[in-house]
Amino acid sequence: MVNVTINLNVEELVSDIHNKTSLTGNAREDGGVDYKAASAMRTSEDEEVLYQILRSLANAFGSLRVQLSRYIDDKETTQATNSLSTELKTKATLTLALTMPSNFDQAAVSGIASSAHSYMVDMALAEWFSRVNVKNRLLK
Repeated sequence: MVNVTINLNVEELVSDIHNKTSLTGNAREDGGVDYKAASAMRTSEDEEVLYQILRSLANAFGSLRVQLSRYIDDKETTQATNSLSTELKTKATLTLALTMPSNFDQAAVSGIASSAHSYMVDMALAEWFSRVNVKNRLLK
């Protein structure tokens, strides 16, 4: 068996979410969507917005753990608890400790880490856009 550790930086995840919502809002505004609807798409540094982002990241991490459950080393992996979103305010990283088959190619680790990062960001974005109800606002 091969042990693999992937660390996901919470600050980088949050930064990617902020950047992607900003770029999406800008693109929609440039495409003719009214300022108010485009502005609603963008995240901010407000405490309540950050709390929602961290909750979404906690949900995404729990889902990622389920997807990788076959390989997860529970003792070394960050636990997906109900309080994880609160803990993310102070946690710098989320750790995925995986036990892979002996024929696992170590060259795949960076790809798995990148995919895990993208999965977390995309899941959080999906929750964010569903909460701000972007689709309905853009159709009006």
